[in-house]
Amino acid sequence: PDPLDWESPPTAIGSTAIMMTATTATDPSGGIQYYFDEITGNPGGDDSGWQNSSGYVDLGLDPNTLYIYKVKAKDALGNETGWSPPGAETTAPLCADLYKDVNNIVDGYDFAILADQWLESCP
Repeated sequence: PDPLDWESPPTAIGSTAIMMTATTATDPSGGIQYYFDEITGNPGGDDSGWQNSSGYVDLGLDPNTLYIYKVKAKDALGNETGWSPPGAETTAPLCADLYKDVNNIVDGYDFAILADQWLESCP
């Protein structure tokens, strides 16, 4: 397909990762590669670089942050598709409940672990 499209648009898988899958491209010359481009420039967001897989997981993202991706493909001869429409997703907030001590209280030790992070209530 040209331009390329999403089989599965960017989807948050927790507070620090987003996964996505492009529509599979085919070409008689073979050697299809995909490039996922993170376009917000928000901390942790990375491009994939050219890769053989039509799927990509961006790890190390900031919690509760918007990330926007687009993807394109190329064949073995270097012919490229157009960019997909942008796919946007916001990572889940960092949840204080994940860091409770055995006494079930968020205390100074927990805050030391989570220094410089925003805490939000869990649903």
